[in-house]
Amino acid sequence: MEQMLGQYEAAYKWLEERPAAHWTRSYFSSVPKCDILLNNMCECFNSAILEARDKPIVTLLERIRTYLMLRMTRLRETVWPHEVGPRIFAIVEKNSIESGHCIASYAGGGKYQVNSMLGVMFVVDLERHRCTYRK
Repeated sequence: MEQMLGQYEAAYKWLEERPAAHWTRSYFSSVPKCDILLNNMCECFNSAILEARDKPIVTLLERIRTYLMLRMTRLRETVWPHEVGPRIFAIVEKNSIESGHCIASYAGGGKYQVNSMLGVMFVVDLERHRCTYRK
């Protein structure tokens, strides 16, 4: 906040007038507030059945059944080299590499204090699945 005062006084005054719970990251909920995942799934499904949508209902349902049967078979036969899918594995690997500059210290009660070589310090609560770093 002090850095903001030096750079842009109007923004500092505007934030001072409002409760911190309305604008600081520490008060924001980590629960998703967007249905984008559901929306993306609907769009993918609609694009998969696009050519069957204008058919009679029995034909439409038969094509959807066939599509789902083939998709489930293809997914069942997919062999992954790891216990998780390739996209998730890539995310975990990236986070693992980025965490190389962090040192975790057990603080008791399922909590850890994590100090970063970049000067950032945060708390990870494994029991509540929360992190003050919010990442």
